[in-house]
Formats: sequence, structure tokens, C-alpha cells
Amino acid sequence: MAKRIRLGDVVEIETHKGLFYAQYTHSNAEYGSLIRVLDGVHEERPGDLEVLVLRPTRYVLFTFLQPAVNRGVFRVIGNCPVPEHARQFPLFRSGWEDPRTGEVSAWWLWDGTTSWKAGTLTEDQMRYPERGIWTDQLVIDRLEDGWNP
Repeated sequence: MAKRIRLGDVVEIETHKGLFYAQYTHSNAEYGSLIRVLDGVHEERPGDLEVLVLRPTRYVLFTFLQPAVNRGVFRVIGNCPVPEHARQFPLFRSGWEDPRTGEVSAWWLWDGTTSWKAGTLTEDQMRYPERGIWTDQLVIDRLEDGWNP
């Protein structure tokens, strides 16, 4: 069995494009492990993880982190304090797209505990991460594709 994950763990994600890194920042009873994917792709593992975790956040997402670590898809390479700028739980957005129009008529915001209807979102709110859970393979696919929210 792989190591039990802990808040602050830094994980290495190997892709065809190189190595990416993420940090486990929050746990949520409903959605599980929240990670912040760090900016940058690397040819080899950086030596100083405390400097690495200070890099900007590319995006945040929920994933099945412990199973990914158990299967060796993601590797825990160390543990560092979560930087101050990443300690607050982020707001998420969600909405149902009308298949006929492709439009979302009403958006919802979620703070990790409570959801509320927001209606139309502002430009800033549209930058909030989407509420949902990603598989480890989706994380890898999106990193390889250069996806950004």
C-alpha cells in the first residue's frame, strides 16, 4: 500500500510532456482531495520543494488523490506547508448547460459547505474553478493538452 496522503503533500505527475507538480491543500467531505496544480513543466524533479510550492497556481481541482497515489499514477515526493496565498478554500462555480442552446441559464457558487444561486456570473466569477471531480487520467490529459480554464 502506498503512503497515506496528508495535507501539504507535493505530488509528481508524469506525462508525455514532462513532469508536473501539484500540492494537496484541502480535504472536503463530499468532493475529497483538492489539489493546486503548479505552473510549469519540468524535465527533472526540482531540488527545492519549498521553492516549488511557491510557484503560481495554474488551477485547482478535486481528484481521487489517494487512489492515484496507491496505483503509482501520482507520486508523493514530499510535504511542505501550504503557502499563505493557497490556504483559503476557493469558491467554485457550477451550472447546467442547456443542450439545445449550449448556454447556462443559472450559475451556482459553492464555498465548500454551502451553495447559492448566483444567476449570471461576472467576468471574475467565470474564472472560478468548476465544481466537480477529475479522474487522474483527465488531469494528465489536460496537462498534456496544455488546457487552462
